[in-house]
Amino acid sequence: MVRSIALALSALSLVAIAACTKSTANSGSAITPTGTFSTIRFVAGSPDANGGGGIDFRVDGTAVFTGLLPSSVTPYFVITPGTHTIEADAAGTATKILATTSVTEVTGAQATVVLAGRQTATPSTLQWVQYTEPAYTSLTSQFAINVHNVSPNLVAAGGSTATFGTYAIPAASSPPSTFTPVAQATFPTGGVGTSVIMNANSTVASAPGGGFYVVPSSQTPSATATPSATLLPSALDPANNANLLPYPANSDYHISLFAIDGPGATYLLVGHFD
Repeated sequence: MVRSIALALSALSLVAIAACTKSTANSGSAITPTGTFSTIRFVAGSPDANGGGGIDFRVDGTAVFTGLLPSSVTPYFVITPGTHTIEADAAGTATKILATTSVTEVTGAQATVVLAGRQTATPSTLQWVQYTEPAYTSLTSQFAINVHNVSPNLVAAGGSTATFGTYAIPAASSPPSTFTPVAQATFPTGGVGTSVIMNANSTVASAPGGGFYVVPSSQTPSATATPSATLLPSALDPANNANLLPYPANSDYHISLFAIDGPGATYLLVGHFD
């Protein structure tokens, strides 16, 4: 993935970029807005927008993240409160992938804007989804999951509500068999979603560790019906190569998870340590 950040923002209401990352793939650092600032991030949640090629996200006409590939989650960056125009263009061009939208931020808020769905579906399910994120509580021995269901394909596979959870990575080549549901999220209507933060009481403190999964809530995962959409902590934070939950050595206590569309009728799980 190519990620670049526009720096010449002084003429706009964007005042700073926060890009403290744990990896070059899909991670970042949580920001607690202070003073008169808020924060916003983007999710490239469509597998085929711009033919699956790069996407430039613009705020008030200025490209702030460029060349983002499908399944990318950006770090938060700081923005002034107020109403801002959001657009997604084919990388390196002014060709709009979807009509512009707007987001209104209040002081101290954290927002997520997702380009979700499939452009080539019949009819197209490509759409904007916005979230105002709730605040995490401080954790020392647990971890928290912030879940977002933005996958029309998952809805088609089993209903509008998705179950997010954790699983224990089995030894050797055995299939996973221990699945712990943590939180549920409903596909948004009207372009405004509700994310849910839940603290997980069960932890994975030793190798081979654990991972995350998502399924339609009509399905119950098991050793003979394993989830197709899973995600390992090490995919987001390579330092956490034992896939521990939580991972205090790198402050991996809080994670945002997104169920998004994959190719065809599939769905994927992507995330970001906050």
